[in-house]
Amino acid sequence: VRMIESGMVDTCMFPINFAAYHYGGVGQKVLTAAIENNVGIIALKSGARGRLTTENGEAVHVPKAFAHIPEFKRQEMIDYPVVTSKVHHTWYEPEDDPVELNRLVLWSLNQPGVTAVLPPGSLGLLDGISDMLRGKNQVPKFENKDMQHMMERYNDIVPIFHNRSISGTKVST
Repeated sequence: VRMIESGMVDTCMFPINFAAYHYGGVGQKVLTAAIENNVGIIALKSGARGRLTTENGEAVHVPKAFAHIPEFKRQEMIDYPVVTSKVHHTWYEPEDDPVELNRLVLWSLNQPGVTAVLPPGSLGLLDGISDMLRGKNQVPKFENKDMQHMMERYNDIVPIFHNRSISGTKVST
């Protein structure tokens, strides 16, 4: 946010993701600062369903070579392990339902201040988004009727950049 407010940048790449925004509190301040300072946002992770867990991904072990990392961060990596997808080459769970993926991308593209999105980390998911936008001279509008559906669909996932503690509360990583 401070870099956006500095006047030294024209664009900012930041994860503008439905679940992280609504359930993890990630993105609101960046979007507000970008609008106030006339800075464009390139949305990252717009097609992410949520954070992978050891239940839906493959845990990545903390190597001994990471001994230089502060202890609090090493402990966080052990408590909330980095996990990679079993299907896609990503560290998060991309939405692989084409209809739902399009809803997520449209939501991100329709946020004030967002000027572009980067495609999902898996090229296999790009075709549906390309088809949705091909030949359009403006971004289709996000259907507000989809909001309740999305709130229910993503309610129980762990947002990217956040974890749920054992008690169920969300803890920032």
